[in-house]
This record gives sequence, structure tokens and C-alpha cells, in this order.
Amino acid sequence: TFEPGKKLLHEGLLSEPGIFVIRSGTVELRRYTSPQDNPAYRLGRRPLLQVRGGGESMKAESRPGQVVRDQMAEGDDADYVVIDTLEQGASFASLSAMPLPGAEPFTVVVTSPGTSVLMGSERCVRKLPAADLAKLRQVLVQSAKARMRKLEALHPDAFSHRSTAAVVS
Repeated sequence: TFEPGKKLLHEGLLSEPGIFVIRSGTVELRRYTSPQDNPAYRLGRRPLLQVRGGGESMKAESRPGQVVRDQMAEGDDADYVVIDTLEQGASFASLSAMPLPGAEPFTVVVTSPGTSVLMGSERCVRKLPAADLAKLRQVLVQSAKARMRKLEALHPDAFSHRSTAAVVS
């Protein structure tokens, strides 16, 4: 059971394979409106450790793990667009569970109090009969494709590979 604000998947990060089914409550699939607002983007653009004068050791609160947690929390106030709202009975998966390569395209955030979500880890997924797993993955991939199409419709430039610096009038 999770409370509002709990992030189950993070846009821009690689995730462990996992399949999620919402038992009760709601979650939103969100996308940051600007890559610079995405904490994962910022973490990828600068080092975790900064050398201090004289090589002094870092305090516990500024160790890499805490730096990552602090950076991920900074994205809570950033602008985002809601791509989908999922309710009881809906399912979603990390890309690696489908299995598809790449970082997560959305942040999945719990939005209602007492939301209950069943989570199947990679080990649980591997125990499914092969035919059932193939069908399940097919459904999950189709749902993911629909969400990506919705993202593209809302933000046509989201999949543009053109650099604005390369466009010459």
C-alpha cells in the first residue's frame, strides 16, 4: 500500500524488470515537460562527487546515495504532463520486463491515498508459463505503444531527432 507521491518507476532511469497491477487506487504516468527538469537527466549530466579542497572526506549526508535521493526529490516540483491515469485492474510494466532496452519513458506516481499495487519481480515473472508470459508481454507492449502514441500526440517534438541548433532559416 502506497500514499500519494510515491514513485514506482522513474523517467530516464533503467529499472529492474517488474510488472505492476493496481488492486485499488490510482497512479499517473507522467512525463517531464523539459528534459532539464528531469532529475535523471541532471544526474547524467554532472558527477555525483565533487572534490573538496585538501581531499577532505565527505560527510554522510553528502555521499553518492544521498546525493541521488536528494536529486530525485528535486524533480517533485517540476512541470509535467499526465499521459495516463490508471485505476483498479490496470497494469503496467518496466521496459525491462517486456523485455525492451532503454530507460523508463515515464514516471509512475501514486495519486490516491492507500493505493494498493501488486508487483511481480523478475523472479516471479520467470515462473509464469512461457505461453502466458508471451501473451502478457504482448498486452503490456501494446499498452506501452498506446501511451507513447499519446505522448507523441500531446508533444509532437518529443520524438524529434532534429537539433534546433542545426536548423538554419
